[in-house]
Amino acid sequence: MLSCRAHTDSYLCSYIWNTAEGSTEYTRLTYGVMFQELALNLKSLLAGSEPHKARLYVGHDASIIRLISGLGVGKSAADGRLRWPALGSEVVFEVCPLAHILLSAYLRLTRS
Repeated sequence: MLSCRAHTDSYLCSYIWNTAEGSTEYTRLTYGVMFQELALNLKSLLAGSEPHKARLYVGHDASIIRLISGLGVGKSAADGRLRWPALGSEVVFEVCPLAHILLSAYLRLTRS
């Protein structure tokens, strides 16, 4: 039963946030504010006006799936489907300034 449920969840997840007509628009409408906040925070970091050394956002699996769908990551190379995030999943953005290039930074995205 567990494998059937996991397969169904994975299929629905991929359909809703990846392959369905309008899935990109759905992600934008349901998670666009978070993408805007992330973009504004990265811009202020590059401009040198970011007052915080770290930011932490906490969400559920539905938040993570919208984030990785909107960023275009998380698809399986084998079948191109999104997978539902496992328990304890995380997405980490690390921003490291590039000293030799003014107002530039390296962004590393890791997920588990």
